[in-house]
Amino acid sequence: MSTSTAALCKQDYTLQPFEEWWATNYNFLLERGYRLRDRYAPNALDAWLNGLMSDDEARSKGLLDKPDDDMGIRKGMDAERVSDNGHVWIKRCSLKSPDDQPSSVMELLLNVMIMDDDDRHNHFLPLLDHFVVHDETSWEFTDHNLRFVCLVFAWVIPVDQHPWRIAAEAMDFIRQLLEGLSFLHRSRIAHRDIHAGNVLMSPLPIFYAGVNPLRNIIITALIDDLKRPYRDRIEEPATYWYIDLSLSTYFSEDSTPQVIWEAGALKLPEVFGTTTPSIEEEDNPPAVLYDPFAGDVWQLGTTLRRFFGKSIPSLNPLLRAMTDWDPSKRPTADQCLADFHARTGRLPRWQLLLPVRDASCWKKIPDPGWSFTLRLLILHYREWFRLAKKAIRLGLPKPPS
Repeated sequence: MSTSTAALCKQDYTLQPFEEWWATNYNFLLERGYRLRDRYAPNALDAWLNGLMSDDEARSKGLLDKPDDDMGIRKGMDAERVSDNGHVWIKRCSLKSPDDQPSSVMELLLNVMIMDDDDRHNHFLPLLDHFVVHDETSWEFTDHNLRFVCLVFAWVIPVDQHPWRIAAEAMDFIRQLLEGLSFLHRSRIAHRDIHAGNVLMSPLPIFYAGVNPLRNIIITALIDDLKRPYRDRIEEPATYWYIDLSLSTYFSEDSTPQVIWEAGALKLPEVFGTTTPSIEEEDNPPAVLYDPFAGDVWQLGTTLRRFFGKSIPSLNPLLRAMTDWDPSKRPTADQCLADFHARTGRLPRWQLLLPVRDASCWKKIPDPGWSFTLRLLILHYREWFRLAKKAIRLGLPKPPS
């Protein structure tokens, strides 16, 4: 059905304040080799706003792709690399002072530190490029002329965009995350903000025909990706990555790994005495020193439990140990990885065929209603049955040792 120009309120689709920075720097980023979506090109919306372009045409050109995740767009934006049309993510990090050098951004330093490490356990998303952008007209802080360091990463997607159905799939995911945490800690870096949003997946080879790159238009992208063809992970193993070192800390060999809480999605019990502190407590956290390496173990264990619950019996003892409220009783990252291999090295086939908890992105919808919940349940177990049969036919793979 055609959509007339009058059907849309133009004011609703003009550039929002949090989009202005990207539009202002469109040409600069293009000169650097990165093309933002057409919505941010100079004067791109003028023809539509002046009635010279229909709603349908503007929509087909992506001019109406208004982000629904304003916090995400303040941090970063999708783009195409001009050289090969590859999708990338550009993350924006502000310098504290206009005179600061890029080397003052700890997130950049840590990324550079580990990006060239060829350790096979390095599961941290590699940094592709970085550069400084002079913000002559800051749209968010009008009293200052800010400079930003832009970090460029390969395009990755949320892991729950393609949910796990059988334990064999989940085992590979868990292994890669445990390896990545072990690598990070051996590099003397504490992540300090591990949660589901900071664990992502390469779209290839699973989504071999590509995915919708509009990560900050959440519902539109997810619905679109449901229609895209994919390969099963029991045939084509996926690659998972940690992201976001903005809260991370590097410790020299002679330093004591203790920090004070700054921020984070998953609240540590050793800091707050609870995992669900009040807003007042979050805004004014206790000035308690804690071991961030033990905190990482707890956050990863909690993340895995939120994905899978208790649906993988062989790993329940490990996850219980990782999420012990007493940080001194938690295993180290290396011990977690060793325990994982000890528990999964000789699992019987039936345990690898077990259905895991449905951790699809649609489970996050608040109050979805019984009808939608039932459809999700039917879909989950239908897919589990299909994959279980396929796994038996292929000869079920086991996690590599």
